[in-house]
Amino acid sequence: MASSAFDVVVAGGGPAGLALALTLVRHTRLTVLVIERGAYLDPRVGETLSPGVQGLLEYLGVWQGFGAAGHLPAFGTTAAWGSAAPATRDFLLSPFGSGWHLDRRRFDADLALAAESQGAVLWRGAQLLSVEPRGSGWRLAVSRPGGVQTLEACFLVDATGKGAALSRRLGGDRRVLDRQVAITATLRFARQEPAETLTLVEACEVGWWYSARLPGRERVVALITDADLAQAEGLASPERWQGALAAMPSTARRLAGGHLLGRPRVVAAHSACLTQVVGEGWLAVGDAAACHDPLSSSGIARALDGGIAAARALHASLALGRAEALAEYQRRESQAFDQYCATRARYYQLEQRWPEAPYWRRRQRLITLDPRGELAANPWPPRSRAAGRLPADLRHLEASLLAEICGPGRPAHEVVAEHRGRARQPASDVEVILALQWLLTTGLLQERALRAKAG
Repeated sequence: MASSAFDVVVAGGGPAGLALALTLVRHTRLTVLVIERGAYLDPRVGETLSPGVQGLLEYLGVWQGFGAAGHLPAFGTTAAWGSAAPATRDFLLSPFGSGWHLDRRRFDADLALAAESQGAVLWRGAQLLSVEPRGSGWRLAVSRPGGVQTLEACFLVDATGKGAALSRRLGGDRRVLDRQVAITATLRFARQEPAETLTLVEACEVGWWYSARLPGRERVVALITDADLAQAEGLASPERWQGALAAMPSTARRLAGGHLLGRPRVVAAHSACLTQVVGEGWLAVGDAAACHDPLSSSGIARALDGGIAAARALHASLALGRAEALAEYQRRESQAFDQYCATRARYYQLEQRWPEAPYWRRRQRLITLDPRGELAANPWPPRSRAAGRLPADLRHLEASLLAEICGPGRPAHEVVAEHRGRARQPASDVEVILALQWLLTTGLLQERALRAKAG
């Protein structure tokens, strides 16, 4: 059993973790180890990359290699969203030219090789077994081909993806907004595929479809929906999945002639974030810090940008003694997620064709509450036991606390203000208002008529 030490150990060798490692080994003297479960051999779900990512790849020193890797050009996105008629948004006006349909396996593998060539240590086929505080740092046990190795680290980085496995092990609290999944599959075409290069998004009653090119004569296709809806409709079965696909005018037309390779896979596609992305001796990056709806098409760019920002904060803290650097990274991530939530809500509100469908109703929460309106806890117990349960994206708020603040009667704006000082977990004012609206519909709260002011 060998032992070694590193300044920074990164759990997870995806784009976020590798961008962090590359930044540190290229621009600082910190030593870095990346622990990756796989060997970059298995196919990974592709993604359309916008032209604006070029600057990030140049900063990481991998732009030339990326250009030579043969990723397919992407000229924009066509979306049937808010209307059955598709509309196209292209990249023609971008100063960087076209985007790319990524070969994710090759992209990740090339980033890993670049990090190693610059001095990072990368353990493939490795798994973090245990983490223990040791002095001012950490003692780790890692399973590798051939045995278990122990090592020490000054600082840990969670780049384990949507599960945020390391952060949760260290006490991080994860807030999940929804239970969305992507039911993905690959279609292959026997003949040369038509030269359609645009990504296609098409909304439907249970969610929306995504399709994009892959290398060769293949396309990746995904149905984005909620886990309970997918289960109720049996949409993970090849027959039901293909039946739902056949009902989509634009998507079915572009995929005519393709045949399914294997069974559709169900993968997580929810929105979530850690309430704190920085802890004592650790931080989270990429999807481990916050994962976004695939509708944003920003996963890789966000991972690279977040990895670079986290690396700069780490260097400022560990090497330059700037204690506030990690707090600044925390604020950056929190503000970015709040902005994302607002943008996500606006995009989903553009689609109004199925206002009563569960998938869309869950996402189209308009604020209707009058801030001056008086709210009160109901003096009688609500009939339903579920009256005090908030939906998944608001479950970090406490229904009982909101009812207590309302008491016999308080204006809504006062309830929101008092909640800021009493809540155990942070929440935006918008989230508190949405929770109050929800509790009004369940009967836990009631709304009273506005009182006329005397004089």
